[in-house]
Amino acid sequence: MPFNSTQICVDFKNWLIRGSNLRISDETTKWTKGIKEFFADYGTDLGYEVKYTSTYKKEYLVDLVWQVNIPNRYIYLALESELSKRKKEILYDFQKLLDIKSYKKIGIFKLNTNVVYDDYLQIILDLTQTQILWLQDETIVIIFYKFIDNSMMELKCYLVDMLGSIRDIIIEEQLPLPP
Repeated sequence: MPFNSTQICVDFKNWLIRGSNLRISDETTKWTKGIKEFFADYGTDLGYEVKYTSTYKKEYLVDLVWQVNIPNRYIYLALESELSKRKKEILYDFQKLLDIKSYKKIGIFKLNTNVVYDDYLQIILDLTQTQILWLQDETIVIIFYKFIDNSMMELKCYLVDMLGSIRDIIIEEQLPLPP
């Protein structure tokens, strides 16, 4: 059951381009459902027990978890996405990731076109640094995306450690998507 932050970001990017059937014009609920299904399938393929609600209105604390049950039950990965583009909602959902105990965490956040990534990233890093209790080797993958125009999106993936430092910038690319 290996987890590779770089590989999961690359696979997510490739899914967006080739396999998602998502369009820039699609409603947020369709994007949310597609993202959850991608990570549910990904976790299942790696051998995790995946828990998420396929109904948009209901969720556990976070959107999706990969769980391990042998020999003891624990959450290996927690995922939270916020696609509303509202800063307050994005930070609220990121805080949920900090509150849940899991070894790996993924936050996926859609930003407004005119938003500067670094502003949001710095707030997230600051919040991360306020956490007191961490699991050993706990890491967070932060994925930001925004639509540039009717056919292009910008995708940025960062790997953040438990000290609130960026360990790696995994992806910074513009991607073509159907309008």
